Amino acid sequence: MKELHRIGMIAGLVILGVIIAALATSVLPMVIETEDERSADDQPTPPDGQPPPPDGQPPPPARPVGHRQFYFLKTMFSFINIALLFPLIYLYINMYQKVKSKFTLGLLIMMSALFIYAITANPVIHETFGYKLEGLGPFMMLSDMCIGIALAILLYLSLE
Repeated sequence: MKELHRIGMIAGLVILGVIIAALATSVLPMVIETEDERSADDQPTPPDGQPPPPDGQPPPPARPVGHRQFYFLKTMFSFINIALLFPLIYLYINMYQKVKSKFTLGLLIMMSALFIYAITANPVIHETFGYKLEGLGPFMMLSDMCIGIALAILLYLSLE
């Protein structure tokens, strides 16, 4: 019975994280707006669609199509990683209290470091602190996707 309660609590945490990820990623397109886009809104646009270059400088390079989708996916993966880390940290804290193993303590420290990474790698946090969201396109989200897969496997194995 106690085992069923623990699995239910972990499943609830993961579901809560996925719900938060879904809400955050639905709001993300409204939040992510680079400085170039903000300043472009304030300037008159000539008939060809390009903003006039300031002080005779060449226009900035065109932003690749679909860059917002990469931020959307990175944010989604980041929130899912946070959701997967909550139950893992919970499991390893309980395991360490019972076993007092150095290996379990190492896993707990690793999960805590990944938790800090998941929070600080989130584009919503970057935008909140005023940093421009320019990036590497699809390569930006690949690390979060791989970490998410690894965390899901680790959570599955930890529950066995």
